[in-house]
Parts: sequence; C-alpha cells; structure tokens
Amino acid sequence: MKMLIIKFSRNLIAIFSLFFSVAVLNAETNQESRDFIARSVERNNGAKAIAITKDFGMLAVYKKCNVAAADIADQLIDNLQNMNDNHQEIRDVHIDEKGRWVILGEAIIFSPDCDPALMEAVDDFLQAGEKILSISFNKDDDWCVLTQKKFKCSSNEMSDFVLRAFELYGNVNYVFVGPNNTIVTCESSAVWTNKVSKTFYKKLTESDFTPTVIKYFYDGSYFFANPAEGRSTFSF
Repeated sequence: MKMLIIKFSRNLIAIFSLFFSVAVLNAETNQESRDFIARSVERNNGAKAIAITKDFGMLAVYKKCNVAAADIADQLIDNLQNMNDNHQEIRDVHIDEKGRWVILGEAIIFSPDCDPALMEAVDDFLQAGEKILSISFNKDDDWCVLTQKKFKCSSNEMSDFVLRAFELYGNVNYVFVGPNNTIVTCESSAVWTNKVSKTFYKKLTESDFTPTVIKYFYDGSYFFANPAEGRSTFSF
C-alpha cells in the first residue's frame, strides 16, 4: 500500500436528555439525516465517535453513552439502547457499506454477519487481557483490530502498512478501515493509503489539537477527535 503522511501541528426533529439518551430519526432524505446528526453533535459540544454510510445510516456518540442516530439497523439501535439503559460506556461504533456493525465499549457487540475471523481475533485479544482501542472493517472484508500493545489485520499488506506507521511515528492510537481509505493515527502523525480531499488535509494540518481518532468516509466526509481532551472536528 502507498503511504501518505501528514504531520500534526498543535497551534427540529428530536429533543433528548442531556444525560442518558439514544435519539433515533427515520429520515426521508440523506441531508435530513446529516442535519440531525450535526445538530446533535453541536448541542453536545462535540462527539467521541461518528459513523457515516451511504445506505445504512449514520450516528454520533457523545458523553458516556449517548447516541444520536438516523436510519441505522434495528438490532444496532436495540444494543445501543440496552448499553445506554445500563449506563455502559460506548467508545466507538463502526458500520460498513454492507450494513455490518460493531459497538466498542464496556461491551463489544458485533452484528451476526461480521467476518468470523475478525470476531475470533477480537475474542483472542480479550482472552489475553488486551484492551482494544479500535475495530474497523469494510465491505471487502479488510479489517484491523488494534489493542494498546498489538494489532491484527486481515492481510499481510495491511499489517505491513500499520507496522510501518508504528515504526516511523510511534504508538498507534487508531486504525480506520473505510470503503476507499485506510488511515492509521499515530502519536504525532497520520498515514493513509489513498488520496484525501484538500479540505480534509487543510483542517487536519490547522487543527489546534492532536487527534487520536481519524475517520474518512465514502463521500469525503470526515471526523477527527481526541476524546480524552473532549475535542473533535467533523464535516458532512
């Protein structure tokens, strides 16, 4: 995989609880969904995770376990609501362009149709006592599981890409495997496999915080954040 490198510089539809809530919209248009998610994020001063797909909905996670979602699968809604009801932390949600999903938090929950090899890799890490930082995959069954100390990928090519990023730029904080780009977020830089938009590049280079999570979606929409600092930037 070709590696592209960037250095960081440090320079109404629903009303929902401020504490524990899952707000879900069944939108008539894609733009209505995006507006709903954007307003939800802005009301809550940012998000710690966002997922956007072409045909399987979108969502944002903020605070401990609050979620705003539009047009996502009923089973995903039920699991998010259950975690919210039990005040279990939700750190991330990933949805691919086949509609498969995973929730990462105090519980890790996969849709039943996820790649068995991916689920086995996650289980192996959990059995070994590893803390999982990210789980990401695309419709072509490319995937990566990242822990604080290790990672496992679906192919040697992707493993080599993540390892090279680690060797060059230190600890890896997040790996995003999208429909047309894989992005590895390291301590002070990020690397990706394919070209990104000038707008995304400019926002990233001008960010006044160092992202630990970077996502780049099918249509050039993007999200990057440092959840530990409560900072995030997005564009739909």
